Amino acid sequence: MPIQIIHLSGTPYQMGFEHGRLLSDEIHAFYRTRLAHSINEAAEVGVTHTEASILSAARQHLVHFERDLPQVWAEFVGIAEGAGMDP
Repeated sequence: MPIQIIHLSGTPYQMGFEHGRLLSDEIHAFYRTRLAHSINEAAEVGVTHTEASILSAARQHLVHFERDLPQVWAEFVGIAEGAGMDP
C-alpha cells in the first residue's frame, strides 16, 4: 500500500480535521482492523470483548491524553471529527 502524503496547516485541531476528512476511508478501515485484532487477541487468552467493552476501556485513558497532551488531543479530536467518528 503506497503512503499518501498530505499537506496540512493551521491549528492542531484544524490539521487533524483535514487529515480525518481526507483519509476518512482509511481511518475507518484502520479502526475496523484494530478492533478485530483487539477482540481476537483477547479471545486467544480466554477473554470475551465486544466493541462496546473495548471502547469503554479505551475511554478511561482519554482524560489523561487530554490533560497531558492538549495539542495532540486537539489533533486527535480533529481527526475523529473529520472522519465522522467519535473520538
